[in-house]
Amino acid sequence: MIIMILETIVWFAIAFYTSWGIGANDETMAMAAAGSSWSINRVAIIGAIFACIGAILFGQIVEKTIGTELLLIKITHQTCLTIVVSTAIWLTVASWFGWPVSTTHTALGAVMGFGIMAGGFQTINWQGFSSVIWGWLLSPFIGLLVSFVTCYVANFSGKTLDGASSRNEKVWIHLSFLIALLTEFWRGANDVGNATAFLQVTFFDSLIPRMIGGIGMAVGIIVLGRRVIFTVGTRITRLAPSATFLTQVATVLVIAVGTLMGLPLSGTHILVGSVLGAGFAVKSEINFEVVARVIFAWFFTFPAGALFAMLVTHISTLL
Repeated sequence: MIIMILETIVWFAIAFYTSWGIGANDETMAMAAAGSSWSINRVAIIGAIFACIGAILFGQIVEKTIGTELLLIKITHQTCLTIVVSTAIWLTVASWFGWPVSTTHTALGAVMGFGIMAGGFQTINWQGFSSVIWGWLLSPFIGLLVSFVTCYVANFSGKTLDGASSRNEKVWIHLSFLIALLTEFWRGANDVGNATAFLQVTFFDSLIPRMIGGIGMAVGIIVLGRRVIFTVGTRITRLAPSATFLTQVATVLVIAVGTLMGLPLSGTHILVGSVLGAGFAVKSEINFEVVARVIFAWFFTFPAGALFAMLVTHISTLL
């Protein structure tokens, strides 16, 4: 009985730490902080609450995809341990340097790395992975397109998207903040599975791991997520609150639809794509050096997650 209790505590600690790493990096409140008068601290705290609620209410949809549809082997405690620890290590490193990498790429890279080490390429459900990869490739471009079109049309019709001070811009400030909260809700729903998907397979009650994961993400957003908020929200481009609102609309539409479809998408990819789309539409100055570093981090993340998982798996066999 004591061993079972200790084992449960260990698993919950792992889920909490991994969720903390996810919250510390995958932060979508950046544009609300950049495009309004709200402080980053206040945005992070309120956004953390919405992310936690989204994780608890809708997290099970993406959890099912990651936990049951990507590997063709039996899920064990070792599977869970290897994948979540590998994910957490890379996310912590990336968050420390302020890189807005994809937790989804990290987690699924770890899934593939473990599968290869456990039994070779035949352990991978390639059909399931192909659906996810298509979602990765298309979602940021859809976000960019939707954001570009809506901002261009609004700008063409004479709406205030150029950053000029006006009474209307004060309304956009509050609207952008509200839509950012909705974005955070769906981000929590989509991202929590990266930490809890395999726990919900091995644990008797999937709601409890999601609650732990939601709380962990909230703490990560508040404690370390502000570094990534600064990178995405202030260093890629600066948008007026009206353009910020339309950017968040594009982001939340893509991530909500993807979540309901069970696709573990990268909200960071979608957000940055939407930011770029808005920047192009309103002809805002874009820091392409920062964009290049972000894209490099994206491409490096998936193999990094796989390599960490392979290393952790190898070390575990020596113990």
